[in-house]
Amino acid sequence: MAIHVAILKPEYLRAILDGAKTIESRMTRTRQPPHDVVEAGERVFLKASGGPFGAMARVAKVEAWDNADESVVRDIWRRHHAQIGGSPDYWKSKLDSRHVTLAWLRDVEPIDVGPTYRVASMRAWYVLEDADTPVLDAVLTDGAIRNGWVRVPAAMRRFPTGPARLLMPDGVVLDSQINARRHIGGRGWRRYHGRWGNRAGDIVRVVAVGAGRYRVQFLKRDGQA
Repeated sequence: MAIHVAILKPEYLRAILDGAKTIESRMTRTRQPPHDVVEAGERVFLKASGGPFGAMARVAKVEAWDNADESVVRDIWRRHHAQIGGSPDYWKSKLDSRHVTLAWLRDVEPIDVGPTYRVASMRAWYVLEDADTPVLDAVLTDGAIRNGWVRVPAAMRRFPTGPARLLMPDGVVLDSQINARRHIGGRGWRRYHGRWGNRAGDIVRVVAVGAGRYRVQFLKRDGQA
């Protein structure tokens, strides 16, 4: 599965975080990402144009049109304006679009980091490998809880082996290690699993915030902290 970086105006990013905007739309005259490259279930990191990352979300559903015309864009405007946003002038500027992608967003969360990518002039959407993600959602097993570790997939480039400083949910910093078996270990895990009532199927979210530095969050299997 791919991950994505979407660049958008700050006001649209705020609207997504507020829950007012639930569809991200891309309408262009030429074929450009995310057309034909974004799929339901993939993660999108949302970045303000000229500013920082502000949110991440999952794609719930995708609809796309090739060889669209003015009638298609007007119909989307009529049916989905409330979920997409945009002024009348914006919509009028899109009437000659030929390639249209609508991505419904779910599980929107604020975040202040995102993947590393090579900036290309005028590009507003990037498709990256899943290994580039700075966010690990590790599903806990009974063995992980019992032995006090979290497993990191080998391909994840933002999680190299070596020392790891973990900022835990209560503000405590734990000095740990990502060992050769790709486990983040440490005696402190067991204490936190007990304090937070973690069970098999719950999630440990580990966010890479710098070289060897990670922020930890515990989520229940329903996604709630």
